Amino acid sequence: MKKIILAIAILTALTGTYFVYQNNNQVQPQIQIGAKYYQNLKNECETSDFKECCLDSVKTMEVIGGYKFGDFMIDGCADGYEMMQLRCPGAYTLCNPANDFKDKNSIPIPIDVPKIKPAHSKNTSTPNLPKKTTQPPTNDINENHNTDDNAVLLFKSGFENGVYIDDKLIEDAQDYRIIRGSDVSPFSWPINILGAKESGLHYVFDDNQKAVSSIIETTTGHDGSPTKALYQQENYQLDDSDDTQCPYEILDITDGAKDLYIRYWVKLDSESITKHQNDLWRTFFEYKTKDYDEGTGFRLISFIDTDEDGIPYWHWQGDETSEKSIWEIKNKKIPVPLDEWFLTEFYWHWSENEDGQALWKVNNQIVGNHFGPTTRNSKPIDFIMLFQIYGTSNPKHQWIDDIEIWDTIPKKYQTTNN
Repeated sequence: MKKIILAIAILTALTGTYFVYQNNNQVQPQIQIGAKYYQNLKNECETSDFKECCLDSVKTMEVIGGYKFGDFMIDGCADGYEMMQLRCPGAYTLCNPANDFKDKNSIPIPIDVPKIKPAHSKNTSTPNLPKKTTQPPTNDINENHNTDDNAVLLFKSGFENGVYIDDKLIEDAQDYRIIRGSDVSPFSWPINILGAKESGLHYVFDDNQKAVSSIIETTTGHDGSPTKALYQQENYQLDDSDDTQCPYEILDITDGAKDLYIRYWVKLDSESITKHQNDLWRTFFEYKTKDYDEGTGFRLISFIDTDEDGIPYWHWQGDETSEKSIWEIKNKKIPVPLDEWFLTEFYWHWSENEDGQALWKVNNQIVGNHFGPTTRNSKPIDFIMLFQIYGTSNPKHQWIDDIEIWDTIPKKYQTTNN
């Protein structure tokens, strides 16, 4: 087979065209790939949010005679080819001749590779933003071992027509506003996954929505087209309480010992987090187990912090209290996108044991991938802050769009190209 591939490569160099075959004892059509095929892929890249990386992946195909995974064959790559992907967001998954293209910018997609459990620190922290041992981030951990062809979509919405914020107050409740309606059948707001009920936007120390507010508005989406998205703005902390915030809380969860995969698009402003001040922070996702406020539970939370030079970086943490972390990962290698849309993904395997997992990805890159307990004292998840605006960097604003929630990582999102 290697001789056949070599002959095809020589033919490619001479004619600019080659054929892909599948050797599985079945008669297969000859698949002709040439300059026109690659040009069509380049044209598709022009509309991508990650144009440069997309184009780089096409150039890679041209150099070594590959093609885009999913073209010509539904299941896998042709015999003698293997899947690869560049280490940057927006790259096509490739089918490349085996052993013909190995360099630091590409990696084979792992298939059935045992998970690797990294070491993690267990240091206590000072209040608010801790100064603790940093775990170096890594992108070579297999994050796909929990993917499933049979993953179930639990919720999906893009805030389009039919979705609105109900300004009516809930009787005998705190200051909640309920998002209602449906834009993707059969799903509707409010979100009721895991047995939750009465989920909604929670206004905390909002000064009658002067300190923090939320609306659904039309803006330019992550694909460059007009879209409706949730816009949130925090102007100041009321009375220096450091608690002004507006999360969307999935409340009163009754089935909180379950895995979950969440993905959505976020766009953050640049002004609030680039003031060249240290110890600024903001967050847009977390969950808490039962009895977290009593000190016997667990919280999983994402941060964007600023370092001593005022440069923003990612911070992924599991803790007992806001002042005592169990583990944390600080990632300063992946830049924090500001004033532009980025895809964020969260996955956890709920467990008190070492088989637990907490994964955070941004634009298909691993921010942090922790292996170990994702709860304490057998406490189930009490509520999830699916998204929120909260932190010391003010004023600030953000957009949220195109939310999906699954019961595990769908196989189609192993290596996304969105």
